[in-house]
Amino acid sequence: MACGCTAKENKLVFTLMHAFEKYKSMNFKKSCFAFFLFTAIIFIGCKNKTEPAKDENNRHGLELNEAKKWEVVGNMLSHIRLMSKNVSDFQSDEDRNYALLAENLHTNVDSLISNCTMTGKAHKELHKWLMPHIQFIDDLAAAPNDVKAKAAIKSIQNSLKNFNQYFE
Repeated sequence: MACGCTAKENKLVFTLMHAFEKYKSMNFKKSCFAFFLFTAIIFIGCKNKTEPAKDENNRHGLELNEAKKWEVVGNMLSHIRLMSKNVSDFQSDEDRNYALLAENLHTNVDSLISNCTMTGKAHKELHKWLMPHIQFIDDLAAAPNDVKAKAAIKSIQNSLKNFNQYFE
C-alpha cells in the first residue's frame, strides 16, 4: 500500500482485503458493513502516516537532529557566517564584482574545511549541505554573464537559508 502505513498495518489491510473477498457472498447489508469497516480501518490506521512534506530547498536530504538543529563548532560556524556577510555586503554594494565575491566565498570554504573538527552524524549532515554549496560558488566563479551570476547568487542565498534551517 502506498498510504504510508507501517509493515504491520499493511499486513492488517492485506488480511482485511482477503476477509472482504470472503464475505462478498454475504447478503447486501453485511457486505456493506464489512466494506465500511474495512475502509474505516484503512483511514484510521494510516492517519497522519503520509510522507513528510519535502522542503523545496532541501534537495540533498538534510535531516534534523531529533527535531533540533545540528550544532556546528564555533570556529567553523564563523566562516559560514562570514559567507553570509559577504553575500549580504555584495547585495548592498553598487560595484557588483562577481569574481571577487566568488573568491571571498571560496576562501571561506577553504577555511571552513581546514578548521573542520566535527565528527559523526553532524559532520555527515554538514557535508550534505556543503557539497552543493561549493558547487553554487563554483557556478558563480564560472558565470559567463550577469544573468548566470545572479542565478548562482540566488542559489547561494537559498543554500545559506537552508543551512540556518538545519544548523546552528
